[in-house]
Amino acid sequence: MSRPIPAGDYVEHFNPGLAHHRAWLEAVLERLVAHEPQALQEGGTLRSLWTAR
Repeated sequence: MSRPIPAGDYVEHFNPGLAHHRAWLEAVLERLVAHEPQALQEGGTLRSLWTAR
């Protein structure tokens, strides 16, 4: 039985210089947009995290 890998593990080891890492991120974002587009809209929860300072 497999267990989910915490998202932080992916983020910690993400390397934008690796094509397969960029492809993974693009696939994740495409799924997010397909299933929860409001999260990335202006004022959305994920958009707010992205622009937080």
